[in-house]
Amino acid sequence: MKNLILMIGLLGVITQVVAQDVSSTNLSWNVSKMIDVANNVTLDNTSVFKTGPSKVEWIQGKVVDSFTIDSKDGSWGNVMRNGRIVFHISDGVDSGSIVIERNSSGIRLTLEISQGASPRFVRAFTISTVNKIN
Repeated sequence: MKNLILMIGLLGVITQVVAQDVSSTNLSWNVSKMIDVANNVTLDNTSVFKTGPSKVEWIQGKVVDSFTIDSKDGSWGNVMRNGRIVFHISDGVDSGSIVIERNSSGIRLTLEISQGASPRFVRAFTISTVNKIN
């Protein structure tokens, strides 16, 4: 009986973590690789993206870039299933988008930012894990 109760409790925890709506839940996206799209260079990377209903943070060690979510395209009701969402973002100076998608190849996050007269900043990230932030 103890084992059954423990199993039911664990299933509740797993369901709570698995069935997270990407657009309305605070999530941490842990990066394992970064691709400089313009130069087609792949690098190991351990940065983290934190997303929530109204903002995105890109944490690179002690450096944190914060963006406001101005609008969203698409919906993704369960982060553990295939899906896609686009966050249109700005930081007060520059604007751009973050596309997060999961398919049979895994999870990929693409960050594209305008930089005034400079070329657009485009990086793609391979996501190793996703966690709910309390």
